Amino acid sequence: MRDLIWDLKFTFRSFLKSPAFVLTAVVTLALGIGVNTSIFSVVNAVLLRPLAVTDPDRLVDLYTSETGFAHATDYQDFRDESTTLEDLAGHTTMFASLDWEGQAELIAGALATWNYFDVLGVRPLLGRFFLPEEDRTEGTHPVAVLGHRFWERRLAGDPGVLGQTIKLNGTDYTIVGVGPEDFQGVYPGLTVDVWIPTMMVEAVEAVGFHSSAPSPGETMIERRGRRWLFVKGLLSEGASIEQSQAEMNTIMARLGEAYPESNEGRQITLVPTNEVRINPGLDGAMLPVAAFLLAVVGIVLLIACANVANMFLARASSRRGEIAIRLALGAGRGRLIRQLLTESLTVSLAGGSLGVLLSLIGTRLLVAYQPPVPVPITLDVSIDGRVLLFSALVSIATGAIFGLTPALAAVRTDLVSALKSAGRTGAAGKRAGLRGALVISQVALSLVLLIGAMLIIRSLEATDTIDLGFEAKNLAVLTFDLDMHGYSDADGRAFFDQLSERVRALPDVIDAGVSERLPFSINIVQSSVFLGTETLDTEAPFSVDSTRVGSGYFSTIGAEIIEGRDFSSTDTPDSPPVAIVSEAMARRFWPGNSAVGDHFTRPSGTTYEIIGVAADYKVRTVGEEPRPFIHYSRSQAYNPYGSMLVQTRGPASSQLPALRRVAEEIDPNILFLQVITLEVEMATSLFGARAGANLLAGFGLFGVFLAAVGLYGVISYSVGGRTREVGTRMALGASRADVIGQFVREGMRLVGIGVLFGAAGAAAVSRVLASLLYGISPLDPISFVAAASILGAVALAANLIPAGSASRIDPMRALGSE
Repeated sequence: MRDLIWDLKFTFRSFLKSPAFVLTAVVTLALGIGVNTSIFSVVNAVLLRPLAVTDPDRLVDLYTSETGFAHATDYQDFRDESTTLEDLAGHTTMFASLDWEGQAELIAGALATWNYFDVLGVRPLLGRFFLPEEDRTEGTHPVAVLGHRFWERRLAGDPGVLGQTIKLNGTDYTIVGVGPEDFQGVYPGLTVDVWIPTMMVEAVEAVGFHSSAPSPGETMIERRGRRWLFVKGLLSEGASIEQSQAEMNTIMARLGEAYPESNEGRQITLVPTNEVRINPGLDGAMLPVAAFLLAVVGIVLLIACANVANMFLARASSRRGEIAIRLALGAGRGRLIRQLLTESLTVSLAGGSLGVLLSLIGTRLLVAYQPPVPVPITLDVSIDGRVLLFSALVSIATGAIFGLTPALAAVRTDLVSALKSAGRTGAAGKRAGLRGALVISQVALSLVLLIGAMLIIRSLEATDTIDLGFEAKNLAVLTFDLDMHGYSDADGRAFFDQLSERVRALPDVIDAGVSERLPFSINIVQSSVFLGTETLDTEAPFSVDSTRVGSGYFSTIGAEIIEGRDFSSTDTPDSPPVAIVSEAMARRFWPGNSAVGDHFTRPSGTTYEIIGVAADYKVRTVGEEPRPFIHYSRSQAYNPYGSMLVQTRGPASSQLPALRRVAEEIDPNILFLQVITLEVEMATSLFGARAGANLLAGFGLFGVFLAAVGLYGVISYSVGGRTREVGTRMALGASRADVIGQFVREGMRLVGIGVLFGAAGAAAVSRVLASLLYGISPLDPISFVAAASILGAVALAANLIPAGSASRIDPMRALGSE
């Protein structure tokens, strides 16, 4: 400890003599550590931060078979029969239309069983949570618990809110409680505005992952085969998850025998809640994304480390005499290495501390970059113990990485040459080679980031030339969920019919049609079908993307009916079910034959006649191959949710205000889930790619800046150490251009080597991005050349500045000073 205190005192005294050096090194590291901490804060908020509950280690999530969900009835059986689980609770997300002071607003909430808060160990800030009788019978107890943020935002934190009402989807809910400030729900990124009992599910829009199997019943509560509920259990004291898994397997097997139509063959899996953020399947998809982001910012930090290592190498060269004297007086090399590492760790810890402060700005910028979704994404990116530990470990590792190499190089000083101030060429040459190697690594890493960004940017540009099967910029979209307004089926049909008629009458509208799923929507709907007129127990059904559309849909989007007919007014709920399939589906299942007139059957036993084949168009992504697709008749099976697509004579964006006015003339309180162009919907599907391109481009340019600074430092140091050589050459007749050319060639030689290594590394890494690219190869030559050109131009500028300084050396003064 005494030696450490001495080392620290010596470090601070030496740093006071070179404040510019210390400030530059600290700021460089702070930027690198700051971006790493910012990204880790977001990863922490999404994947690592535990729930704000009383006993998270005893909580488990229950998943039934591949769907990942239990059903409300299954949940009750689990709760009644389990002895290893002290209690179980169900929940799911929901959207609702909030009628607030005469204005409709979409809010995010949650459906929860009456014991949900008890299982989580959460206590109300005001009032109470649900009572058992409020979650026993369907639709009989419209009560609500407000989320803390909603209570503060909408009700100004009024303590007298209990007993008041709020209107959701036309139903008045009595406020019985307010949740605590530190509990915003169990879904990362989604702050719950209001909780209501699960028995009110038919009055709102339950969203998330649903699956359905044939089973009796009319409502979501009655139908055992309709699975939509997340389930959490609280392990009994002394019970292990393995014991509970065995017990639940037995219960699930009994349910499979008792209810074969909905439960036969289903499995159940228990997972510790601490290991789940949203759903194991989605969590698995998010982990590679998180790892990729951390790898990218890790490269930025390595570039910063190389820069600071170069600075410390230059500083070590200027201290050769000091180190030589200390060695000559008996100091051990290990002791000197420890002293030099103390200096580097001091700088890195100072940079880490400043980096944490910078990350507060960085995380806010990242969180402010909202995806185009109906409700805002809210992440708790506050600094907690994990973020501080991450920053501390990164800072220590950074100090070791950039400090060890200069320290080892410094203690290898040749005592005789250093003490005589002679023989500098050999030692300086070795260190110059090491500094050059660090610059090469900076250039290579920066190029990898830049090429990745250029590939994604070029890919996004290529989407403009891909044939989508329709003209997105001429298609406007109005999306509604009439359930949120309490419309009956008859009133809902009348609303869509009236809206279609009025919209088509507008002078700048060509046609309009309704669909339940938009092209490029994040919602993926699939149908399980058997070819022919019956289901076969010996065969598995095919899964095919599907939607329900109204008349006029195909002419609106410009998808031609190439065989058969379109839906018509004769396709009613009482007529035989019909469908229109895509060309890709016809080619796959009826090759060489006409699909029109043939049939397919759903697992429910309903058989559909194919009345038409529509031209292919893009469904999920702009880069996909033609996809088998089924269009059902919306008039045969009404749904209160639907999107009206409107084809306009010019850009659709200019017609959005007029389209909104038409809908509001029919219902002044109508809630729009979307009023956009299909072009914007397509941009939503590309949001991840655009965000990735922006991040990669930003980090790549930052890396180029650091590499340029490092290159500038190397050339500047070279100029400073070769004053006599330059003076001699100029005295013997060398021109300023000759001197500039010499130093530029030396610097650009390093850049050239770095570009070669970077291009090779990018060629290997780019294959990871292949799944994100549309219309271009992972080895796209334009991207590689453009990135290398940007890097080369910046590097040339970084070379010219110190080279210009060298050309202005006065030969007489240079020789005289020597």
